[in-house]
Amino acid sequence: MTDTLPLAVVTGSTGAQGSSIIHRLIEAGYQVRGLIRNAAQHQQIQSMGAAPAIVDFTNVASLVRAFDQAEVVVFTSPIDHRPGAREQLADQIIKAAEQAEVRRIVFNSAAEIFEDDDRPVSQVLRAVCDRVQASNISVITLQPTVYMDNLAAPWAAPAIVQEGVFAYPIQPDWPISWISHRTLADFVLAAARLETSGNRIFLIGGPEALTADAKEDKVSWLKHQNRSC
Repeated sequence: MTDTLPLAVVTGSTGAQGSSIIHRLIEAGYQVRGLIRNAAQHQQIQSMGAAPAIVDFTNVASLVRAFDQAEVVVFTSPIDHRPGAREQLADQIIKAAEQAEVRRIVFNSAAEIFEDDDRPVSQVLRAVCDRVQASNISVITLQPTVYMDNLAAPWAAPAIVQEGVFAYPIQPDWPISWISHRTLADFVLAAARLETSGNRIFLIGGPEALTADAKEDKVSWLKHQNRSC
């Protein structure tokens, strides 16, 4: 790595979102340091062109070392349903970023945060977002809608490909502007480069809101597309 390129540190670096973010940042000319928990993940990070850094996410000093010289930290909210786990991680990330004098945190909530929803997942995401936004350094929060990449998951793809059935756990009349991991990464890059010192929140999605309408013409279109694949 050279000292002339800006450094971005990425959490969740071995996941689908994190790896897309790493690839996009490298394409844009960033050095990237991917945070990992153990040496078994080294090769995966190196294969993307990033530098792996083993960290103890419960230890602020470990994170400070990982954030050294970083211009931006990209923090993706993990899937962790242990009580208080995501809030504690957010606190550690913030403390370390402040001590390392990082210019900006880009926080990817990984889902839209519904203010009027009392379900535990929404309560946790709101708490994490509040913690990050209260940081003493610049924070850009990105709240994506629903990832279209999920449609390739084992629990969704077979019904779509084999039966032409849009099998996804949503109400059929809910409009969703689906977003891809690649587009998320584009937004992360834009947030990292944004010329502002304040804390801002952006709801991000695709170009059009679609519903899971089961009208015959749409079902036929789906089946046609499946046969064409």
